[in-house]
Amino acid sequence: AMKITGRVVDENGAPVQLSLQLRPLDATAAGHPLPSTDEAASDGEGRFVFEHAGRRKYLLSVEGEDWAAPVQTIDVREGNVPEIVVHATHSSELKLTFPIEPPPGSNYVVDTADGIPVCVQPADGWQPLSVRLGNGEYRARIVANGRTLWTRHVIIQPGQMIAFDENAQRK
Repeated sequence: AMKITGRVVDENGAPVQLSLQLRPLDATAAGHPLPSTDEAASDGEGRFVFEHAGRRKYLLSVEGEDWAAPVQTIDVREGNVPEIVVHATHSSELKLTFPIEPPPGSNYVVDTADGIPVCVQPADGWQPLSVRLGNGEYRARIVANGRTLWTRHVIIQPGQMIAFDENAQRK
């Protein structure tokens, strides 16, 4: 086992206390809950440690009501990595509906623009997708039986959110 250490800071460089999750990248699958390998909390100085990382690639994300950070890929296959710095910002709530009703057993899947899954939630009828995210570009999808039924692109910027369907033209 290897240690992954780091610190969390806000936009002004001040330490932030929050929960972090480290997930193996090779264990994710669209439409399935994201497996959690390890969880850690940053302390009063923003410092965190994951004690039991193996030699593989991971996704590092933050959890919480008030904070969000870009998902980071951490590659530990070659050995120890330098200290990770997580830049947290106050998060925005993405509340999104789709023009079709998700069938029973389907999921909402949110990916980064690079295709990295950041959220999987059961889709329960006309219940909207609701997740807190930081600024950035995302794809929100309805996935059933491994097939994507609908995709909406989402751009979150300070003070605004833009969402448009995959086949629709941007205005």
